[in-house]
Amino acid sequence: MQPNETRRPRARFLDVAPLLLAVIVVVAVVATLRASLAGPAGPAASPSVTASAVGTPPPVPTATAQAVATPAPATPTPIPPPLPAGLTNRTWVTRNEVEGIGYVAGTLDGRHHLVLPAGEFPLDASDGRVLSVRRGPVAASGFASSSTVIVRDVATGETVVAVDVPGDLGSGSGVLGADVAYVATGAADVPGVVSAIEAISLADGTVRDVVPAQDIGVDPIGSPPFNAPSRGPLALSPSGRTLGSCIFRNFLCDVQVVDLTKGVSRVAVRGLAGGLWLLSDEVLVTTVGEADTAAYEIATGKVLWMHAGARAESGGYIESDNTTLVQAFQDIAVAERVVATIDLRTGATRELLRVPRTEPYPDLWAGASNDRYAVLVSAGPLPAEALAGAGSLTADLLDLSTGKIERSALRVTIR
Repeated sequence: MQPNETRRPRARFLDVAPLLLAVIVVVAVVATLRASLAGPAGPAASPSVTASAVGTPPPVPTATAQAVATPAPATPTPIPPPLPAGLTNRTWVTRNEVEGIGYVAGTLDGRHHLVLPAGEFPLDASDGRVLSVRRGPVAASGFASSSTVIVRDVATGETVVAVDVPGDLGSGSGVLGADVAYVATGAADVPGVVSAIEAISLADGTVRDVVPAQDIGVDPIGSPPFNAPSRGPLALSPSGRTLGSCIFRNFLCDVQVVDLTKGVSRVAVRGLAGGLWLLSDEVLVTTVGEADTAAYEIATGKVLWMHAGARAESGGYIESDNTTLVQAFQDIAVAERVVATIDLRTGATRELLRVPRTEPYPDLWAGASNDRYAVLVSAGPLPAEALAGAGSLTADLLDLSTGKIERSALRVTIR
């Protein structure tokens, strides 16, 4: 509002005007600073809060003290890039220890991983689960009298089942089905006895014999300890309906096959100078000698095909249709690495990749591959060394229909 008087101010007022103006500016600045430090206006403070602001603070409730003492949450782990289109989010586990860390299981998309406790050894990983074993007390024979089989959820780390079974699974094997874990010890503590194959329910941990232990005696013309039988690694068909393993005596293998739908077992091939590698519901894929791969019909035991000089040293798997083998092998004649698809019934081969000996050999990572892509790594199948050093590794994708390679398309990480 303007004053009514419009007379000019007296000289004395002019003399003090600068001083008054300075005082007004200082007051305004102080008021502004107080307002900014006080923050936005809010409800009036309660008496206790007002008192604590100017006097001795009241005791802090326990819950509040815990909240104050809790450190701020860590920065969330960056979300890894999505899997390449067409690649299945498989579950993997290292077969050797990551230096300074241990055995690690995870998912291909990098969202989940866990480290197995010390003293546990991995047997298999599938469908978000990892199967491991811990040896029990060792008897006078040198064998553990029992083993603990553990299945864990990789995403949560929670134990699905943990079951004690007789025998030393430290030298045995195991495979995961959809709702069952199959395990078997390699050698029994009684010479002449072949260990049982046991099925452990993932729903309730109940254990049953798929194949009971068998006393088949030692080979009288063989030399100990190799004349005593032992059981080789288990192999499960892609459908989960057929299980197989070798019974070894004197380095020869009798391939025992179990029809899991009928609960019937039989020996499909006898006296094989090699071992069982993979199987479908109709065909066994075996290694023969040191450099050959062969297929046998389960129903008749007859040889379907043999690839001489094709040493299966770099992994392989059977596609979900149970008709096609994806194999990486060493072409012995020219010392070159080959990746090919093979018809299980006829042995017809379609070569997709050939790497000359002058270049680093890629290895086929069967556990990460699927019907569309074969996953190739350049430092061995899931090398623990790379995961320890960089926390990650990259892999190439080989398109099984076109033979085209997508370099470094997959990145696997444990961080």
